[in-house]
Amino acid sequence: MSTSAQTKPFVPNPDELGALWVRESGKGEKYLSVVVDLTRYGVAQKVNLVAFKNKDKKSDKQPDYRLLVSNRDGAAKAAAPQAAAPQAAEVDI
Repeated sequence: MSTSAQTKPFVPNPDELGALWVRESGKGEKYLSVVVDLTRYGVAQKVNLVAFKNKDKKSDKQPDYRLLVSNRDGAAKAAAPQAAAPQAAEVDI
């Protein structure tokens, strides 16, 4: 992204904990890629996560999405559905 004299510099929000990106797996399934920065909590690292729609949700007390630690080789590998694994999220933002 280029900057110009008229563009304001990016100033991070002090309340921001991380960010989310909508991604698509190799199988065409959408999911959320999540990065959480834990440095303000005394943990000097960022954590990469993925969020998948909970396909087995049966009540409002169960979560809509599940968070998993991302596979650094690519979230699509971590996202590969298995028998009881959550299905990739259909994200409508």
